[in-house]
Amino acid sequence: MIASSGTNLRLYHYAGNNPIKYTDPDGNIAISLALFAATVVSFLYFQTPAGQQGIQATGELLYYGIVSANKAVSNAVNNTVECVKINVEHYTAAKVKAQELTHEKTDRKSIGSYTITFESGKTYSGKGKLNRAIESAAYRSWANNTMPIAIDWEAAKNNEDALVDEYKRIQDHGGPRSRNKDAPKYNYNLIQSPGEKIYKARNGGQEYPQKKME
Repeated sequence: MIASSGTNLRLYHYAGNNPIKYTDPDGNIAISLALFAATVVSFLYFQTPAGQQGIQATGELLYYGIVSANKAVSNAVNNTVECVKINVEHYTAAKVKAQELTHEKTDRKSIGSYTITFESGKTYSGKGKLNRAIESAAYRSWANNTMPIAIDWEAAKNNEDALVDEYKRIQDHGGPRSRNKDAPKYNYNLIQSPGEKIYKARNGGQEYPQKKME
C-alpha cells in the first residue's frame, strides 16, 4: 500500500501484514488486538463507580501520599462491608419474620403453593415446600426493600397440582409483570407459571381468568 504526503512517497503494510493479531485504525500504526481490547475494557471499567473510586484513590496516592490513599481505599472497603452487613441483616430479619408467620404450619415435607404479602402492599406467588416459601419471602423482601406481613401456603396433592395452584394464585393477584403492564403495582412476579399449560390442558384450552385489580 502506498501513502502520499506532498511529493514524498512511503510504503506501509496494513496491520503489519497480520490483521489477525493486530488492528490498524488509521492505516498507519499496527496495534495489538489484545492490547486494544484491554484498553477498551479498562476504559469501560473506569466509567463505573468502582473504577472512578479507584482513580480517586490512585490520585490521592500520587498527590497526598500513601497514607491518604490507604485511607481512601479503607473507606471504600468499609463502605462495601457496611452495605453487605445491612443487606444481610435485612435478609435475616425477613427470614425470621417469615418463620414466625408460618410457625403454625406443621407440614414441612409436602409440596404446595404460596402467596406472600409484603408491607409494600404487593404480593409474590410461588410453588414449593414451606421452606421454599420462607426463603422466597426473605429474598423478595431483601430485593424490594420491604418486609413480609403474611404467608398463605397450602399443600397440593402432587407437583402438577402445585404448579396449577401457583398459576391461579398469580392470576388472582393481577397476572405476571411480563404480560400485564399494571402488574408492577400489585405483585413481584415477573413471569407466568408453567402451571398455565397444565391448567389449559385440563380445561379444554381455557385460561384461568386474571383478576382485575382495583
